[in-house]
Amino acid sequence: MASYSFTVMHGRRDAHGTYSFEAADDLMTQSPVRIMKMAMQHMDEQAHIGHIDYHLFSCLKDKETGIVTALGDFVFHGDDTQPFTALINRA
Repeated sequence: MASYSFTVMHGRRDAHGTYSFEAADDLMTQSPVRIMKMAMQHMDEQAHIGHIDYHLFSCLKDKETGIVTALGDFVFHGDDTQPFTALINRA
């Protein structure tokens, strides 16, 4: 197991946070979308606000640093969507 960092900034709520999570050592060898999915699963568990749906517009992994950058919308309640930016890296 390895430690990872997941930093999220999102829209109108002026919110941001950094979450740490443990996952397989080879997580960063997977596709950026799979990495984002794993990070969101851990955020669901750690943020204590319940499940958050999201629409992913772009998800890229830098080949040199391995940092994943994701852009999309969080879907909170019904049609309440707010844009987000997320960064995921090995801690």
